[in-house]
Amino acid sequence: MSRICFKNITRKIFVVFSILIYFLSTFVLGVEVEKSKKNEYTFGDIGMKILLDNSFIDRISLLKDEPNLENKEQILSAYEKSGILANFINKDEKIEILVMSKINSFYRDMPNLKMLPDEDIIKLKDKFVQTIGTDDQFEIKEDKIIRTNNYNCFIKITTALKQEENILNMNIYYTIMNGRLITISFRTINNKNIENLQNDIIESIKFFEVERPKYVSAQEKVNLVIGFTLILTLILFIAIFFIRRKDKKIFNNNIKDKETKQYSKFGGLLIFFWMLCFYQIILKIVEISDISNITNNVFYKNCTVLQDAVVSLISIYLIYIIVKRKNDTPKKVIKANMSLAIFIIFITVIRIIYVLINPGNIYIDKYIQEELNMLSSNIIYSFIWIVYFEFSKRVKIYYYLPVKTVKEILINSKIYTFLANRKSKRNERKNS
Repeated sequence: MSRICFKNITRKIFVVFSILIYFLSTFVLGVEVEKSKKNEYTFGDIGMKILLDNSFIDRISLLKDEPNLENKEQILSAYEKSGILANFINKDEKIEILVMSKINSFYRDMPNLKMLPDEDIIKLKDKFVQTIGTDDQFEIKEDKIIRTNNYNCFIKITTALKQEENILNMNIYYTIMNGRLITISFRTINNKNIENLQNDIIESIKFFEVERPKYVSAQEKVNLVIGFTLILTLILFIAIFFIRRKDKKIFNNNIKDKETKQYSKFGGLLIFFWMLCFYQIILKIVEISDISNITNNVFYKNCTVLQDAVVSLISIYLIYIIVKRKNDTPKKVIKANMSLAIFIIFITVIRIIYVLINPGNIYIDKYIQEELNMLSSNIIYSFIWIVYFEFSKRVKIYYYLPVKTVKEILINSKIYTFLANRKSKRNERKNS
C-alpha cells in the first residue's frame, strides 16, 4: 500500500516538474525571440547602451556609409555641432529618436544625476523647463522626474510644437552621466501614443563608466590667454625699459622743446601695441587648436586656419618692426594692417560664397551675421592701427618724421591728389 502511494506521489511530482519545465522553456524561448527582434546600440564615448526594435534605423550611420551623397560633410558637421550622436527613425510608425550629448564645465564637474539629492534634481528640472519655455512656439505639457528599475534617473519634459497643419510632440529625457548631459528625445506627429514604447526603451538603457571629458570652456580659454598676455607684458616691460635707456642716449639731448621731448617717450604705447599683438597670437593658436577637431567641414576648417595663421604672422611682423626707430616704420605698420584687412575681407567673402553654394543644414542668415560681426571687429582692429600710425604726433616724433596737422596729411595724401587732378582736368575741359 505504501509502495503504491509512493508511486502516485512520484508520478505527480514528475508531471508538475514537466509542466514547469515546459513553461520555463517557452518563456526563455519567447524572450530570446523578442531579443532577436531588437538591436543593441553602444555609445562608447558617453558610456551608454540602448536597446531598440530592429525597425529603427540610424540616419547618421547611413550617411557615413553613403559614398556619393551630396553635401554629406555639411550634414554630418551639422549633426556634430548640435551634439547629435544618433538619429533613429521608424518610417512606418513615423517615430524619430535623437540621442544627444552636451559637454561643458558645468556638467563635467557634476556628479551623475541619480547621485544628486532630490532638491538639486528639481532645480535642474526647473532650469530645463525655463530654457524650453523661453521659446513661445513650444507648449510644455508635463515635467517630472523618473527613476527606472535599473537605477537610472531621468528628467522627463513633454512638449509640443505646432508646424503648419501638424503638431510635433516631443518627450525629452535628460540625465547626467560621466560628466555629460545626455538627452534622449522621442518625436511623433499628431499625438501618436508611444508611451509603452518609450518606457521599454528608457528601461533598456544601461550606463557604464567612461573617462570624464577634458573640456576647457571658452571663458577658461580666455582667462588662460589673458594670463599668458600678462606674463608677456611683464617680460615686455623689462625689455622696453632697456630699449628706452638706449633711446634716451640716442635721442638728441640738445632739443630744448619740452613738448617734443615729452612726445618722444613712446615706451608705454610700445608695450600696449606689443600686448595687442601677443594677445592676437595666443588667441589664434587656441582657435587653431579648437578648429583642428572639425573633421567634416574641411573647407571651412582650412580657410579659418589660413586666416588665423596669416593674422599670427602679421602680428609677429608688427612686434619685430615696431621697435625699429626708422622713418619708414609707420608706413610698414600701416601697409601690414591694410594687407591684413584686405585678406580678412577676401577670406570671409570666400567662406560666405561657399556656404551659399553648399548650405547643408546651416542656418545661412545666422551664419552670415556671425561672419559679418567677426569681419567688422577685425576691420576695426586694423583701422585703429592705421589711423594712429598715420595721424599720431607721438608716432611722428618717435620715428623722426616731420609733424603735420591732419589737414596737411589729407592734402598730401594720394587720394586727395587724385581727386584734385580729376577736378583740374574737368575744369580744363569746361574751359576748352
